[in-house]
Amino acid sequence: MTLKAHLYLSVRNPNSYFAARQYHQLRMGHDIEIDVRAVYPLAIRYPDYFEKTSPLWVPYLIRDCRRYGEFMGMDFDLPKPDPIVQNLETLEIADEQPYIFRLTRLLQLAATRGAGLLFAKHLMTLIWNGKTPGWDEGDHLANVAAAAGLNLDELDGEIEFSGGQIDKQIFANQDKLHEEGHWYTPSFVFDDELFYGESRFDLALWRLEQHGLQRRNSLSPTTEHGK
Repeated sequence: MTLKAHLYLSVRNPNSYFAARQYHQLRMGHDIEIDVRAVYPLAIRYPDYFEKTSPLWVPYLIRDCRRYGEFMGMDFDLPKPDPIVQNLETLEIADEQPYIFRLTRLLQLAATRGAGLLFAKHLMTLIWNGKTPGWDEGDHLANVAAAAGLNLDELDGEIEFSGGQIDKQIFANQDKLHEEGHWYTPSFVFDDELFYGESRFDLALWRLEQHGLQRRNSLSPTTEHGK
């Protein structure tokens, strides 16, 4: 029996980078469907959130992500440019945001095409592994789309003509995330139970196994695109 779950991700959240890799590997190795639901980051949804945040939070988050990346065997560094233009010392968010709306809409479009998890894995890796300064330039994003079986020009064209409709889907995702019990990402939901954070992956796997999660090596082969 194929299990079904969904995963809320934010392109700007570094822990979503780790989760995208974890859950993609889970999906490739097991009989489970995981739909991605893109949401805008806190800086867009709750701009005043950072006014109330302890100045200790961001330095700790960065240290913790470096540690978790080392633990996972995944490269990690702060992206250049940051998907959200923000002063990490004052936490002030810039009025002009040239990256995050396009990136989130691209992720949502990939999800509607059944390639959300694969696209997320490649996109998050590009942005967060620290190996591609200027990830927004050249053909980097086109290569991400191609790796997920998609065409960047086609996705951008749909954003240009249907950006408002795509945002409605993203806003609906955000509302549903609240209904299901959280406001932050990554959040994995299976059988109406929410598991927040990349560090809860093992707990989520434990629950899935209780519901009969099966490895794919005893099933029919799957393709990288999952189509």
